[in-house]
Amino acid sequence: MRAVAASRSAGHGGMRRQGADVAVANDVGDPGHAGNPRGNSVLIVTRAGERGGQDGRKRSAWPRPRGPRSAGRQAGGGRGRRLSGRRRRRETISMEPEVARWLIAGSGWDVRELAEKIRVSEPRITGWMEGEKISLPQLKRLARRVKRPVALFLLKKPLEESKATDYRILAGVDGERLSHETIVSIRKARWLQLVAVEMMGRIGMSGRPKIGSGTAPDELPKEAARREMKRLRAAAPQRLKASNARELYGELRIAIESLNVLVFQAPIDVEQVRGLALSSTEPNAILVSSRDAYEARMFALLHEYGHLLLRKGDGMCNPAADREGNGRSGKRAERWCDEFAAEALMPEEEFRGELRRHEDAGADARKIAELLARRFGTSGRAATIRAVKVAGKRRAGAYRRLLKEPPSPDARKTGGGAGGASPATACVSRRGRMFVSLVFEASARRTITTKDVIDFLGVGLKQVDGVREAAG
Repeated sequence: MRAVAASRSAGHGGMRRQGADVAVANDVGDPGHAGNPRGNSVLIVTRAGERGGQDGRKRSAWPRPRGPRSAGRQAGGGRGRRLSGRRRRRETISMEPEVARWLIAGSGWDVRELAEKIRVSEPRITGWMEGEKISLPQLKRLARRVKRPVALFLLKKPLEESKATDYRILAGVDGERLSHETIVSIRKARWLQLVAVEMMGRIGMSGRPKIGSGTAPDELPKEAARREMKRLRAAAPQRLKASNARELYGELRIAIESLNVLVFQAPIDVEQVRGLALSSTEPNAILVSSRDAYEARMFALLHEYGHLLLRKGDGMCNPAADREGNGRSGKRAERWCDEFAAEALMPEEEFRGELRRHEDAGADARKIAELLARRFGTSGRAATIRAVKVAGKRRAGAYRRLLKEPPSPDARKTGGGAGGASPATACVSRRGRMFVSLVFEASARRTITTKDVIDFLGVGLKQVDGVREAAG
């Protein structure tokens, strides 16, 4: 119904304002009023050119109060503008230059790669490392890329971390700079080791390894290898009898874990790291590259086991770095561990007998190295190094020349890892049976929560039962 402005003389109490027509009907006693059949008092408000009625859509004649956002739109005509016209200031955070350099340089990315990852310029990252402020969104992106908590960037000084300077790589490969993936894998192995320490403490389990304690470097590697292999066979009497390298590596890993030593695997580039020993904390831990061939994994596993025997602290094996001058003690330890692993896999007397048999058959050095590697389940290079030591002076030169040749494609082949396996099988392959069993034991004793189980195993809730079954 169209509102009609009533005059005061009409007796309806109407009033007119500029921009709006207001009609007030007070015809309580006029039930026959066309606009108000029930005789109720009705306030009908319409602005100029608009309609109003008794359909419940009542409008006030006075303008509604406007907040700062609405007032800003009215004044400036733009959507979402403030009255002041100022933009919201972005929060910035100050980082200690030393802390920024420690976290950025230790990520494995160089400045150019990191700038591309977080979508900023290279001078911006350099500025952060020199003390310039960083915005909160940029800090979150940076922390996510370097795999570090945001809280670490707010420290006053860097944390003291265990630095491993010896790492096992292929000959002829530059091992000066570790990749981001390698650094994260090593950091994760250390985290899993600390998780195991905490769980063992809660359930009252000792973390001390059941291996030879304090083996001296002056002990013959041959004697130490014989003693430890006897210990491993006694710890797992049904193991170490497989015929192929993959099964033998799995049995050797289980035997070492039965001596209270964690064995982890990670998809580390074999051209950077093949093995890592963590002996500064109990239980001790060994990290092996899951991308390596199984023959090479066995040698790396026993080499790192040798480092645990020497109790020299955390370290990654890098024979190339030792030859360049990593200290006399480092060279000695590396040679000792190499000889220990070689004797454990290729006992000298048995190896010498096989070597002479093939030499008498007239095979050349390359063919002999291949046959010996196949016989003892090792890599061709490991068999060649062993032949240099065991063969007489007349034949040793041929094997030395073979070592100087570039690594064959077989030396760089990968072992398949757990890429095509189910999530449950892959979890056991990465964490190891010892760690997985420890998680379920702590859960059964209610010392950790279900969320802890999921976090420690790195699987979803639906895969937990599958992991339990895969671990046996």
